[in-house]
Parts: sequence; C-alpha cells; structure tokens
Amino acid sequence: MIRTSGLLGISVLVLGSVGAMAQGRGFGGPGFGGGFGGGGKVVTGEPYTAASASSSVDKLSDGTTITHSSTGTEARDADGRTVTSTTTKGASGPVTHTTVFDPVAHTVTSWSTGSTVATQFQLPANPPGGRGRGDGPGPGGPGPGGRGGVKPTVTTVQLSPKTIAGDSATGVKTTITIATGAEGNDKPLVSTREVWKSTDLGILLEEISDSPREGSHKMEVTSLTQGSPDATLFQVPQGYTVKVESRHRGE
Repeated sequence: MIRTSGLLGISVLVLGSVGAMAQGRGFGGPGFGGGFGGGGKVVTGEPYTAASASSSVDKLSDGTTITHSSTGTEARDADGRTVTSTTTKGASGPVTHTTVFDPVAHTVTSWSTGSTVATQFQLPANPPGGRGRGDGPGPGGPGPGGRGGVKPTVTTVQLSPKTIAGDSATGVKTTITIATGAEGNDKPLVSTREVWKSTDLGILLEEISDSPREGSHKMEVTSLTQGSPDATLFQVPQGYTVKVESRHRGE
C-alpha cells in the first residue's frame, strides 16, 4: 500500500550518509550529495520521493557565527534508480546540483542550473557498493585515532523511536570524547551525532551533529512519499547537452 507522509516545517542541515564514520578528531559535518539513502547495495521495489531542509552553523573564535542553509530532494524508483538534488545560495541566486544514479544503465549523470552541459559517466557492470539501505559500517562508527595516535572514547546509545515526516524512525546517538591534553587541548573535546533512519525504507531521515571543530549541523527530511516518483525527475532537462565519458571519475 502506498503511504504519503506529512510535511514538517523544520529548518535543517546538509545531507549526510547513513554509513558516515566519525573521525578521531570529531565527526565533522555531513557533505552535500550523500543523499538520504546513503551507501550500500542497490535497493529495488521500494520507491519513494523525499525532500529535506538543511542548516550548518560555524562559530568563529571571536563569537561570530556563520550559517549555511540548503534544501534537497531525492527519489528512488522501483528499479533502484536514484536522483538527488541539492539547492544552495549562490552569489547570483540559488544553484541546484542534480545527480542521477542508474544501476540499470550503469551510469551516473550530473548537471547544475546555470549550465547547459550534463556529464554522464559509465560505471562498471557491477560497481562496488551503490545506493540503498546503507549496509556498510554503522552510523557514527569510530574512525582513526586522534592526533598523535591517541584514541578517543566512543559511546553509542540507542534512542527511543520517533516519527519524522510521518514515518517511524529509529535513532542512534554516538559521542566521541578526546581527553584533556591528548591533542594539546585544555579540556575534553566532545563531539556528538544523532542518526535517524526510516523503519520502512532504511533511508536517512534526520542527522544532528555538533563538534567543537566543525560546528553544528542538522538535516531532516521534511516530506516523504512512498510510491513511484515522477519519471521526469530522472531525465536531463531540455536544453542541456549530454557529455558522455567512457568511465567514471576515480575509476
């Protein structure tokens, strides 16, 4: 049965990966383009369309704060194709970056507003990983030790379930603590991250992180609809020239 989730008008942060790993120096902020789905195997038969809003706050040594915001959309069709769009403020207005991953055609296609060229990369027939439930390392897992080889203290707590965008979500909170003096710090450095995933779809619904080095970040899905997305979301807009590359960057 197709279920449509309600809208939540909450201001929030940058998209992050469900499988993102915490680094020894702190979590750091989620990056653009990770998508709600995160890494993992390609998932078929579980289509959806989602939207998010994002915010990131950096605090300078003089107390000045710098706030960044963005909005995002993502969809997955029944064949496992995904499309992710992120809109940020540019010098001359909003800029939207869109990426389509097609596990059927084995391609990744990207384009941005303000340009008339879309770039398409051909993937191997069986690319490692993919998009889906994020079956890799668990959220908030510890990364390398801190500077000087000193390992931080990592604690993980399972949170009580809650509802996000009308969907049931389960959450995990991870705390990384670098002891006083481990990196020349005169008091403990404490970083936290909460990761909330959809019980039904396994996709990222909310991520909240706070680090003395990276500032505070929050991302939350504001609407979620289960069911087949609009097919035009996966198509390069009219007026764009598609530049085809024989192999994906980094291959």
